[in-house]
Amino acid sequence: MDIRHIKAFYLVATNGSLLRAANQLKLTLPAVSIRLKKLKADVGVKLLHHLPNKLLLTDRGRVFLEKVTPILTALEEAKQIVNDRNNEYVGKISISLSNNIARFYAPEIAAFIRKYPGLEVTILNRNSPEIFSTVLDGGVDIGVGIFKSVSPRIARRKLLDSGIWVVYPRRCRSLPEARTP
Repeated sequence: MDIRHIKAFYLVATNGSLLRAANQLKLTLPAVSIRLKKLKADVGVKLLHHLPNKLLLTDRGRVFLEKVTPILTALEEAKQIVNDRNNEYVGKISISLSNNIARFYAPEIAAFIRKYPGLEVTILNRNSPEIFSTVLDGGVDIGVGIFKSVSPRIARRKLLDSGIWVVYPRRCRSLPEARTP
């Protein structure tokens, strides 16, 4: 089943007009009509009643429309997310911070989350030894705390002269240079 055929059906069904669907798709009337015929062949049932100057959904057409609408909506949302430059980063990241550090960096973390809405950020508050072991066992992606020594299995980058370090597994891409607040 071709998504272009489904989209043509959706637009005809929701607009009630072949002409409006053709205008939205930037196609000719015959091109939209061909897409509808191909969809009917793929589905194997009549989805639309053709009346003079009007197209109406059949009962099966209503059911089909109900099922394809969320699919088309999800595809449009996916397309918008990957094309949105503000969503350059998408996915999930988990960060473990000690309480004092979490409060210190709260404004920057909030700004980062607003800037990259496609990135799901989980923040955990732990003490530094817990943070270190959580990073080691893969429970979080990044840990920020005060660490006296660091295992060779973990990369680290100093954030401040106060002894605060960021730690992450060596297999991860390195972090960009840290800025000093």
